[in-house]
Amino acid sequence: MSDQIPKYRAIAQKLRSRVTSGELPPGAVLTSRRRLAKDFKTSRVTIDKVVELLTAEGIFEPSDGNRPPVVADVSQRVATVQGRVDGHATNGRALRDNETSKMLSVEKVPCPADIAALLGVAPGDEVLCRSRLNLLDDKPDATEYSYYPPEVVEVTPELAQPESIPGESRELASERMGSRQKYCNKVVTSRLATDRERELLRLGGTINVVTQVARHVVLADGRTVEVAVKVFEGNRPVSFHVEL
Repeated sequence: MSDQIPKYRAIAQKLRSRVTSGELPPGAVLTSRRRLAKDFKTSRVTIDKVVELLTAEGIFEPSDGNRPPVVADVSQRVATVQGRVDGHATNGRALRDNETSKMLSVEKVPCPADIAALLGVAPGDEVLCRSRLNLLDDKPDATEYSYYPPEVVEVTPELAQPESIPGESRELASERMGSRQKYCNKVVTSRLATDRERELLRLGGTINVVTQVARHVVLADGRTVEVAVKVFEGNRPVSFHVEL
């Protein structure tokens, strides 16, 4: 198991990957929790935490502690935030195996008012914006805009380069800032897609509802390292369980 994350989350990542890869199909019944504890060389208490976490994410169907976990249908589910966090911690990759990311632009822009309040700058102040398009099985899946305040860009000049950053940009930035990531606050809203979003996501028609997820990542010392806005088609389910 990885020393970088709690043991129950490392085990959860292994089971989550087996589900999302199709190795464990919907309806599959796992062995007893006692047997899982033996297989993973851990305690029953740890396995209970694993099952609780994966049930909260919708990976397992709800059940009492006396029944083995049953795999839920996740075929239409987007990757959970916890899956990305744990995936990055264990293998240095936040994206799924069938997911790729294409950098669209890296530029300094006037900070939008709703982003400025989170970054701790004034609306219109110059900040760095990295925009990208995520593809799932080579099809457009989501657009994402990541904003960074000047103090973060100053110590992480790689952010200003039009290239993907191995290991994720905010992980590198937090390391350079000399403080670990403490928490990630998420705000989910629904709204109409812009013309640009309809073009990038290849949405049909002229009126489309999208889901917007605004992510605010704060360091242990209280400074903001990143504010990001991710947009995808509105009928996608989203599951969050965040412990950074």
